Amino acid sequence: MLKQIAYHKVTTGNEAQDIALNGITTNNPHLIIVNNVTVTSAGIFDIFINKSGSKDSTSDIGISWQKLEDDGSFQEFGNAMGNQTMIRFTDSMGSSNDGVCNATMMCYEMQSTSNYKYFTMNVSSTTSGGSLVGYQQGAIKSTTDACDGFTFNTNSSGGGFADGSTFALYEVV
Repeated sequence: MLKQIAYHKVTTGNEAQDIALNGITTNNPHLIIVNNVTVTSAGIFDIFINKSGSKDSTSDIGISWQKLEDDGSFQEFGNAMGNQTMIRFTDSMGSSNDGVCNATMMCYEMQSTSNYKYFTMNVSSTTSGGSLVGYQQGAIKSTTDACDGFTFNTNSSGGGFADGSTFALYEVV
């Protein structure tokens, strides 16, 4: 069963480059669902882990992903532990409906003070060029500090995440 912890839907006039969802208070698994995420001008879409309600920019994340494109090409990528401050959902998003992202992300050990944080992601998006892209990812944040949420970030300079973009955080109970 899923229990909604936090939800945010971007509306016209309230576009932002950072959207924070906090409220994790248990060590149960948590699920993030993002739906119809677009940006106001071309940009990327990242997620930061929050500690004490604020974005943690410590370089302690390692990732591995595979990017599959609709033309049959693919790319594999890994970044050793301690080389990243965030996890990338997708890049090369165009403006408004030119680039759309939908994703799920499972999160484990978020409140643990003795274990690292683990994440698995499934991402489907379209790029600014109209290509369909899928990402399968895994990540580890090598901290034993309790983490209580996430900040979604874009470098889109025209205002940020666009109208209709939705972000939800659930606890698996």
